[in-house]
Amino acid sequence: IHQFERRGMTKVNSGGDMQVSLYIITSEETAVSGYNDYVGGRGYHNYYGYGYGTGNMNNTYTQASKEFGTLIMNCYDGNSRDQIWQAIATSAVQQKVEKRKNSIPSKIANIMSYFPVKPNKGN
Repeated sequence: IHQFERRGMTKVNSGGDMQVSLYIITSEETAVSGYNDYVGGRGYHNYYGYGYGTGNMNNTYTQASKEFGTLIMNCYDGNSRDQIWQAIATSAVQQKVEKRKNSIPSKIANIMSYFPVKPNKGN
């Protein structure tokens, strides 16, 4: 609401010139990576011809999970209900609640920087 107020807009319960809808979607993504350090055997000659040596191999796997949040903001014309603007932002979700609360206003401000109506001077 604060970002819209900075642009001279006021919230009303019904009959407004614009309607805003917000959707928040969260998902967890897992990344897996592997590393193989195979070293092949060395060839050698013996009395019977060409022989083979032994090789060795180590496989290392790592897995990391992260939660991501996607915010979708839609703005509709209050009369025709036609969509007039949309913004989508995706970011990693902060695990600590306090950090999460502090990061949300800056993410919304970033989205609103693309809004067609710019903030009033002094706000």
